[in-house]
Amino acid sequence: VKFISGNVIFTKGTLTLNCQQGRHYEKNELALLYRNVSALQEGRTLTCDTLKFYSKENKIFSVGSPHVWDQDYDLKADSLTVFTEKDSGVALGNVTLIQKGQVIIADRIEYQNDPDTDGISYTAIGNVIIEDSSRIATCGIAKYDRSREVTELEIQPEIRDNGRILSGDKIILTYVEENIKSLLIPSKASAITPISG
Repeated sequence: VKFISGNVIFTKGTLTLNCQQGRHYEKNELALLYRNVSALQEGRTLTCDTLKFYSKENKIFSVGSPHVWDQDYDLKADSLTVFTEKDSGVALGNVTLIQKGQVIIADRIEYQNDPDTDGISYTAIGNVIIEDSSRIATCGIAKYDRSREVTELEIQPEIRDNGRILSGDKIILTYVEENIKSLLIPSKASAITPISG
């Protein structure tokens, strides 16, 4: 075990890790970093209080206000695991993802960046809320495929839009350039529209 302090910098390929203190377990290819921790890789930045880097697995586990972002997305959670080779990960606890004018809140978000698109695909699980400029969607699970621009809402999905409430067993939203092209409720569709007068 090596105890390290000062302006500590680790690099592996395109990944650069920075901190003020840490421990390096060379035999296990593990680094435990804390105090002013950051990880930088190809335009993506991660900051947190404490970070474990599993070099052999190209995996980062971060806690203490972990926050990862790039030009296409911004993700915060109680804990965050990032797979550096794939630009993917798992965010757990009080998760907030901001992408393409939407705010997605959930208990858990599993994500994967597709280098051919300008954003991430994700599965949001537990107490999911998706907000954009005009509507709020809630459900138990939301799956977004960035390359197809399709979101599937499952487990008591509901969309509130200008006072209207849409629900069903499942809601499928299709987008074109971040604008809704179609909304499909394949079964048990319900719509509530307020009437004033």
